Amino acid sequence: MIEVSLIDQQFLLAIDGETLVAWPFERPEPPASPPSWPLAIGTQGLEVAISDLRVYRDVYYTRPLGLQKCPGIDRPVHLGAGEYYVLGDNSPVSEDSRMWPERGAVDAKLLVGKPFLAIPSPPAASWGWAHFQVPNPAEIRYIR
Repeated sequence: MIEVSLIDQQFLLAIDGETLVAWPFERPEPPASPPSWPLAIGTQGLEVAISDLRVYRDVYYTRPLGLQKCPGIDRPVHLGAGEYYVLGDNSPVSEDSRMWPERGAVDAKLLVGKPFLAIPSPPAASWGWAHFQVPNPAEIRYIR
């Protein structure tokens, strides 16, 4: 299974649930008029058969890669008083309440302390064929 995402100003490519490419991109200026074909899939010099194609648009929280059933996506999660459902900022690969056993609810008494740092999503860096993300210390902000 091949999955392609454009999210958080990065291109993600996963094959069989494993992310192989995470490449940053600059969002282009929107065209003056919308294109007549908002999506195109094609190849050059290859023979490709596509089946079970699904296109999701403006879906912010999806089933994490490789997960068959997911609370909060496939069925509603009902939280009690003092319970939280935590979500990561990169839907396809975040390990959050959607992946935890049963409902994924976190009891408030298990939350210790308060956040003290805000670390923005770092840009991707390249070193040869390897791509990685390293936070920029100048962008880290303390929460008072």
